[in-house]
Amino acid sequence: MRKLILLILVFIATNACVSAQYVTFGRAFSFGHTFITDKNTSSQFLFSLTGGLSITYADNEHYGYAADIVYSTEGGKSKFSIGGDDIITKTKLSYIRVPLKYIIFLGEYGDPIRPKIMFGPSFAFLVLADTDKENTISDFNRFDMGLHIGFGANKIICDRIWLNTDITYTQGIIDITKNTNLNNEINLNGNIRLNISLLLGTNRK
Repeated sequence: MRKLILLILVFIATNACVSAQYVTFGRAFSFGHTFITDKNTSSQFLFSLTGGLSITYADNEHYGYAADIVYSTEGGKSKFSIGGDDIITKTKLSYIRVPLKYIIFLGEYGDPIRPKIMFGPSFAFLVLADTDKENTISDFNRFDMGLHIGFGANKIICDRIWLNTDITYTQGIIDITKNTNLNNEINLNGNIRLNISLLLGTNRK
């Protein structure tokens, strides 16, 4: 799987070098709510942040491709009852996450604001994990994969500089926890985020 991700990134970078006039790149960050699915608990709000780099390749007026490489804080905060008492537990996970995006652009070249719809897979590698401030990285699988969908808009700030904003929902599709005698539940990552990126374009379109 790691080789597949690297091949996809190399493909995007190669196309970017060949047709640099269609590329935008820059810094990206996001914030929102993150959670871990667990049918035995009720999910509480947990603030999430990401930060990193973003690149978009679009040689067509109405569609393009993008990839981000971000440091992503994830996990979940949940409440459950034991003997009539409410217990709150917090799990913090940190990933290097690589969302890949197929983007559909609405409107026309030159429009000051262009709405967009996007979707694609998201891959991640775990670097840190703690539950209630105790190191629990050994309880989690190092690789995660999910699917994400979002909508938003790109706005021209000035010549060749775009402000990209979008709201995305990401749902994990593989178990993030290791299966043991004490844990036979399937736990999946999920998050809802507002994403913001300031991108420099190599084309005036």
